[in-house]
Amino acid sequence: MADLGETFDGDTIDTSAADLIPNGKVLAQAIEAEVKETKAGSGKILNVTFEIMEGPNEKRRVWDSFNYQNANQTAEGIARRQLAKFTKAISLGPFRDAEQLLFKPVIIDVGVQKDKSGEYPDRNNIRGYHAYAEHAPPARAETQRPANQSTGRSTQNGGSATTQNRAPAAGGRPWSRPGAAASA
Repeated sequence: MADLGETFDGDTIDTSAADLIPNGKVLAQAIEAEVKETKAGSGKILNVTFEIMEGPNEKRRVWDSFNYQNANQTAEGIARRQLAKFTKAISLGPFRDAEQLLFKPVIIDVGVQKDKSGEYPDRNNIRGYHAYAEHAPPARAETQRPANQSTGRSTQNGGSATTQNRAPAAGGRPWSRPGAAASA
């Protein structure tokens, strides 16, 4: 027997209050992608699970659905535009297999969707997608060449000039290091 050391009563705890992720842009990656038929059976939905990769909400998940085949042309158009924004943000061209969406860093714009009727609790949604490179901190760009090294260029007074060289970015994210790509 595994004694809790107390009597736990779930009926005494308010479970209606949701622990929502606050509005804002966060680094995430798609970790699951699944295609399903719509309830009416007249279309298809791509359900994607995103996991936040850093910050106070690291490991938390957010979901998005793309109703990319729908009898309603407006609904289908909205879903296809959102899916295109996602695939452009992860630099993915034409694709057929939803697994090609997985494990690529992307900035997602998380929002809180309020239920106007009050019937359902508020929930998180994804308002947009942005390429990770656009929001990455700038790499350490330049370092000084040691004073005793010369570029071979002469100055106007006959001396040699020292210049700055670009240094490769050190460290980085695991997905940016050679050989660290996720295997399929």
